Amino acid sequence: MTSPRRLVLILGDGLGDGAEPRASLSLMPLPQETIRDPVQLTIPVLTYRPETLVSFGSDALSLDVLVQLISMAGVRRVVDVRASPSFGPRCTAREFFGALSEHGVAYQHAPELANPFVADSWSDQACLGAYADYLRGRARPHLARLRGELSKGPLLLLGRSPGHEGSERQVIVDELAVLDGEFDLTIPAPVNLATVHAL
Repeated sequence: MTSPRRLVLILGDGLGDGAEPRASLSLMPLPQETIRDPVQLTIPVLTYRPETLVSFGSDALSLDVLVQLISMAGVRRVVDVRASPSFGPRCTAREFFGALSEHGVAYQHAPELANPFVADSWSDQACLGAYADYLRGRARPHLARLRGELSKGPLLLLGRSPGHEGSERQVIVDELAVLDGEFDLTIPAPVNLATVHAL
């Protein structure tokens, strides 16, 4: 039997920025004797490394999206880095925690990793810069603890803004990479979850 072919997969917008692809899939040819129809194909399955961080914003959260994310990446825990978690009409707190419980996913609110500088400036860039300094200084032990949680299996990092770029989650990921860059980052596309940015 032919050995599987390893293929790197990156889908979605924002490609070509020099980021290394981290998600992969395997294509396994079928043995000749099992092929009855010349158009029969094997279906590749996207696989995630155990140390996978899924970055997601609660502003885009719905119950269907949450369940898809948990299933797609095999998420075992959610770390909520919002200062004060709240849930909207598309996914109530009861639905959110019910879905986590049903899928055996642990929840941790981590206010110590929330951005304390949100209201300090009109400039998002200044707030995020101060936040990065905070993560490198006073919050470094909490960041190290988050890195330890990531080593236990796929983790969903829940913030507020729907996009990853320019968010507090991006700052956390950047600082985690400085601390220990050996993990995968998955950013679900906001419109279609079948499209995944694997960075």
